[in-house]
This record gives sequence, C-alpha cells and structure tokens, in this order.
Amino acid sequence: MLGRWCTAGVLFLLCLGFPPSMAACPPSCLCASDIISCSGCNLSVVPFDLPGYATRLDLSHNRLTALHVGWISQPLQRLVTLILSKNFIRSIDVNAFNVTPHLLHLDLSSNQLTVLNSSIFSGLKELKELLLFDNQIIQIDPGAFRDLCNLQRLYLSTNRLSVFPLVIYEEPEGPLNLTFLDLSYNRLTKVPVQSLLYLTRQRGIYLQENPLVCDCALLALLEYWMWKQYPPLLDFRGDYPCKKGAESGVRCKEHEMSDMPLETQIYQVEPGQWLRVPCPGLTLPAQEGLVVFWVTPTTVLNSSNSDLSARLAVLPNGTLEVREFLVLSP
Repeated sequence: MLGRWCTAGVLFLLCLGFPPSMAACPPSCLCASDIISCSGCNLSVVPFDLPGYATRLDLSHNRLTALHVGWISQPLQRLVTLILSKNFIRSIDVNAFNVTPHLLHLDLSSNQLTVLNSSIFSGLKELKELLLFDNQIIQIDPGAFRDLCNLQRLYLSTNRLSVFPLVIYEEPEGPLNLTFLDLSYNRLTKVPVQSLLYLTRQRGIYLQENPLVCDCALLALLEYWMWKQYPPLLDFRGDYPCKKGAESGVRCKEHEMSDMPLETQIYQVEPGQWLRVPCPGLTLPAQEGLVVFWVTPTTVLNSSNSDLSARLAVLPNGTLEVREFLVLSP
C-alpha cells in the first residue's frame, strides 16, 4: 500500500512538470535562491546547463576569453545582472547577448577588450548600467551602442581612448537617456567644447586624469563648469590640471578657476538696434587666427563658427553681437 502511494506521488510530480534536474546547481558554483555565483572557479568556458531561474549570475575572476553566440545553452529570460569582470575577454560576438534580453546591469570591467564593434551590445534594450572600465579600449565603432536606448550609466575609465567618443550620443537608437559617462584615466588631449556644453546640461561627464591640452577652449569650458558648480568638476577639481603646449599662436591667461575675475557692465541700446560688446581684456586688433569664446548661462559661442542668423554671435574680432532682446515690463 505504501509503495503504491510513493509511485503515485512520483507520477504526480512528473505530470506537474517538475523534472528532478531543473534546480541543479552547476558543479563548483554556489547557488542561493535565484543567485548563481561561479566566481573564482578557474573556468575557461561557461557551465553548459545553467538554471533558467537565475536573476543574478556572477562569472567574475575566471579565465573566459570570448563570448560567442550560444555561450549558454538556453536563454536566461529572468537574468537582470551579469558579472563578467576580472576575466580575459578579448572578443564578443554580435548577438551574444540575445540570450539575456532583460539585463539591467552588465559588468565587463577588467578584461582585455580593445575595440567595441558595431552592434556588440545588440538586444540589450533594457540595460541601464554598463561597466567597461579597466580594459584596453582604443576604438568605439559607429553602432556599438545601438539598442541601448535605456542606458543611464556608462563607465569607460582606465582605457586607451585618445578621441572623445561622440558616437555614443549620435546613435539614432543609442543611449539618449545617458546621465552618467566616466571617461577618466584615458588618453584624451582635446574635447569637443561646443558639444560638451550642450551634453552636460543634464548629464555628468567625468574627464579627470586625462592629458588635456590647456587651450582657450578648454579654459572656457572649465571656467563655465566651475561657475555652474558642475559636480564632475567639483568632485575632482584637483585632477583637471592644464597641460603645457597650447596651440601655436593662442594666448590664454592661465589662472586658477576659482580666482576668475568677474566684471559687471551695464549697456543701453535703443529698440531695434543691435548691441556690440567688446571682449574684456582683448587687445584690438585681434590676432589673426585667434578664436574668441564667450560663455553665457546657457551656451558657449566662438568666433570661428558664428551663425549670422542667430540671436547671439561672436564677430571675428571677438566682439559679442546681441541681435535680439527680451523686453521685461517694470
């Protein structure tokens, strides 16, 4: 009688669809509820039969060298955190992350990536945080961040980038919601001032400990950031030294940003007339080829690309020309 009940119980479990191996934890890994940790297991390949219930998978501190399509045997539909740091990953196949479509956090830090190829993160439309610091990245191809439309935080510090990766912001289907970008400890010598002033209105871009050349454009940018109390500059104020070797022919007053002299001037103009304000401290006639920057509360203008139809313009001699005014009633 007892044996009959035991048989019935086994049949009942099988009919409900609970195979005995469903919750098996891979050998040498640790499993706790929906967390799987295979960290520090000296793995050169990912365990083949990972449980599909995992929401967090830690594969850090192993010997993985690549992520190919099919690097896991089945899609992990519930996985939201994937940790692959401290490996030797040099290449990632396009569509490698199609098996983890709901990732929110991806850690690829401390690997050996050198190039981020087009569509390398394809399929990660829900990803919010991407850690790529401490690699050897020298190049980011157009399309590398395609599909990352919900990405908010991107860590690219301690790599070998020598050109500011504006491509990050130019992707039509890229990270338009990015609010944090860490580019510290790279090899940047110049930054796109006009683009950065637009991008940093609502975004944090960290540039400390790059060998930035101190020219007029960089000084204008740093002074503007200091005036706006820009957190990435305030937090690492001592790590933004101006390097020697400004462009030939450019002369800027190199002074501490906190000691920047402020002058207040009052101008009067008749309705319908334009106002012209000479650049303070600039000796006229302006030196040929000199680029003059004006910093306003909302933007930065320079004399090299003034729009003749704009409300504000900087003339070749450095004079600011105001063409439209807002009249306030008393």
